[in-house]
Amino acid sequence: MVLGTLISSSSQASNELTIDGYVTNQTCSATANGKEGNVVVNLDSVEANKLKEPGSSAGRKLFNIGVKGCIPSGVMQSFYVHLAPYNVTGPIKIGDKDSRYQELIGNKGDAENVQLRIITNLPTDEVAKYPTSPNGGLIVLTPGETSANRELAVEYVSHEGNAGPGSVIGLVQYAVQYY
Repeated sequence: MVLGTLISSSSQASNELTIDGYVTNQTCSATANGKEGNVVVNLDSVEANKLKEPGSSAGRKLFNIGVKGCIPSGVMQSFYVHLAPYNVTGPIKIGDKDSRYQELIGNKGDAENVQLRIITNLPTDEVAKYPTSPNGGLIVLTPGETSANRELAVEYVSHEGNAGPGSVIGLVQYAVQYY
């Protein structure tokens, strides 16, 4: 009789899956340097000798990823910034939980031993407050505002050293996600 009771209670156990979501009327547009669509960030030229040593970097340039045309809200809104380089290269690094990743953007130009690196953790960066945020960090839209952006930077890097002159071209897809 005890066995019958155990089987009966276990078959009546409550197994629930709760799915939580939110519907918004937000219709923001993603921007790079205030423009929608494909945008070019023009780096200043640097001398190859500034990239002579392995791991050297030069020519840091600021740019921003943002949102505009948002419907004003009475509450703070946050957006994830996702950056996806088309050609990731460089030395393999060890991240959280022993994950392996590469951080450099491969050069599609003709300069030798030169890559690009996007810097997302600029001083006063909120990534430190939100360590699980995506690779491009967060954009915070304050109550009543219709646009906001976050500053990033890009620089030349030569992880091998002995950079040679020529063009440096890198491609990165960017996206902004509501959350």
